[in-house]
Amino acid sequence: MAKVLGCLGGLIALGVAIIVLVWVLTDAPAKVARAFLDATGKGDAAKAYEYCSAEFKGNVPLSELTELMKLNPHLFNVKESTFSERHIESGGTSTLGGTVTAQ
Repeated sequence: MAKVLGCLGGLIALGVAIIVLVWVLTDAPAKVARAFLDATGKGDAAKAYEYCSAEFKGNVPLSELTELMKLNPHLFNVKESTFSERHIESGGTSTLGGTVTAQ
C-alpha cells in the first residue's frame, strides 16, 4: 500500500511540475499581450504596434490602428486581463485565450 501511495504521490508531483513548466514557458506571450493592452490604454499606438506580429503589421498599417484606437477608446481602456488558455505551436506561434475587462 505504501508503494502505491508513493507512486501516486510521485505521479501527482510530476503532473504539477509539468503544469508549472508549461505555465512559465507560456508567460512571455501573456506579458506581450498585457504590454500591448497597457500601451493602447495609454493611447500610445506606436508603442502598441511594436508588440504586434509581422503578419498583423503586414495587414494593418499603424495609421489604421491609431484610427481604431481613437474611434473606440472604450475597447482599449483595460481594467484587467487574464489569459488562462495558453498554447505555443510549432514555429513559435502563440495563442492566448482568456478575459479582458474594460473599465
